[in-house]
Amino acid sequence: MIAELFYPEELKIIIADLRAKDNLNEATKDALDSYIKKHVSITFFLTIISLLAGLLSKDLLLFGFSCVAATFIFFPSINSLKKLIKESVKRYQNSGKTKATVTRFLISNGIGGSSWSVYYSYLVDEKEIEARLPDIPNDLLHIRYKKGDTFNIIYDTRDPSISIPEIPTLIRTFKLNKSDNKSTESL
Repeated sequence: MIAELFYPEELKIIIADLRAKDNLNEATKDALDSYIKKHVSITFFLTIISLLAGLLSKDLLLFGFSCVAATFIFFPSINSLKKLIKESVKRYQNSGKTKATVTRFLISNGIGGSSWSVYYSYLVDEKEIEARLPDIPNDLLHIRYKKGDTFNIIYDTRDPSISIPEIPTLIRTFKLNKSDNKSTESL
């Protein structure tokens, strides 16, 4: 119920449409609601801490600064969450699956920690599409690809140049329709 306050308008329409067709995966909706509640709770906590720091200081200038900081914590974070949900759900609702082949794999041990990028290509309607999955933190996926390795991707059927790897945890959170809700290969 609380999570629904933060649904983008498009998500409300998608959920209503899937419910009308009896094709809404309630477990996935619950996972999405849980994700939203967690994100909103963390944002709310950080906002309150910022405001309390200003209140406890008894300095009007510091209180004003903490109010501005709280605003810059809360609103951009909530807007970012809504955008992520809207884009992810839309991508999974209008998705096609195919195999991608790794064309290049790069590991970066930069200042912010290790990350990797994978370049891949895939075919949609006899058309080859090149894509890049940039700067994925090592703690997200512990996979090292070699040129020629294959993995499943999900692409947007309206714009096949938009694709993401088929990651089961994301599918369980964002793919709201019952049909074809399982991953065929784990990354």
